[in-house]
This record gives sequence, structure tokens and C-alpha cells, in this order.
Amino acid sequence: GPVINHYGPKVPYLLAVLPLSFIVVPIARNYLEEKVQNDNEVAQTRRRIKEQKEATWLCGMMFAGTVFLIYLGIHFQSSRVNAAGAFAVALVLLVAFSVLLRPTIAKVNAFFLIQTSFGFSIGGASFYFYTDTPAQYPEGPHFSTEFYTSVLGVAGSICSLLGIMTYQRYASTWSYRSLLM
Repeated sequence: GPVINHYGPKVPYLLAVLPLSFIVVPIARNYLEEKVQNDNEVAQTRRRIKEQKEATWLCGMMFAGTVFLIYLGIHFQSSRVNAAGAFAVALVLLVAFSVLLRPTIAKVNAFFLIQTSFGFSIGGASFYFYTDTPAQYPEGPHFSTEFYTSVLGVAGSICSLLGIMTYQRYASTWSYRSLLM
């Protein structure tokens, strides 16, 4: 917003150092009271992770799918190639989750994957719709970039917090089945 316009693109990073210190300092001083593990405890933790072969394979497959999609996005400009790659990765992961997980978890995972896959992201188009000049789009709202990136973002965050508080107050005791149906 205005900070970038007046002072340049590096100043917001400098401004972020102060809030970052509120996170880094307590972690560095171990205010979370995490216990330091000795070599024996580290070995036990690694052994428990290695025993969960299905989860390890799924993590590896998700990582490989992510790297594959990054590669496609960098090296191919064709939206068809990128869409085909995303569809292939989603299909492979759907089959892998269905085979390696319990049926109940696999079904919920499949539902959320399919639901997310059919969601549309309109953030980029919204930015241009809201900030186009009257010459570019006469019927648009013609917000300034500063207003769009600062005021609308803060208002959206406040509404999200209100939604979380409303859920905690009124719907936190509901079952997942009643929430999803």
C-alpha cells in the first residue's frame, strides 16, 4: 500500500522485523517449554516415524507431486499442460490415499480433494476488477491499490475473526456430519 509507494518495496520487510521478534524471541528462549531430546529419544522418534510407512509414502508422493507441478509451471506456459499435470497429480494422490488409508479416512480425503479441485480462485481477477480505472472499465468500483490491499484485507480479516468467534460460541459442539450436510 502506501508504504511501498512512498518508501519502496524493501521497507515492509523491515517493518515486519518487529512483529517477527515477538515470535522468534520466545521460541529462542524456549518459552514453549520443549524438552531437549537426547540421542536415544531422537532415535526412538525416528523409529516411530519409520514404522508409519503409509504416511511416509504419502508425504513423499505429495512432495513429488508438488515438485512436478512446480516444474511444469516454470517450464511450460501452456495452461493445458499445467491443467493436465494437476489432474494427473490429483488422480495419483487420490488413488494412493484410497489404497493406503482406512476407507473412512480415504472417503473424507477424497471428498475434500474433489471439493477443493472444483473451487475457483478469482483473487487475481478481483484485483483488476476493483482497481481498474474508469477508462479501463467504466462500471467498476475504481478503488485505489492502497485501499484494496490494506482496508479490504483488514476488513476481511476482521470478518474471519468474527466468523471464528461465532463458530466457537454457537457451533463448536455440532458434529461434522451436521456441519457438512
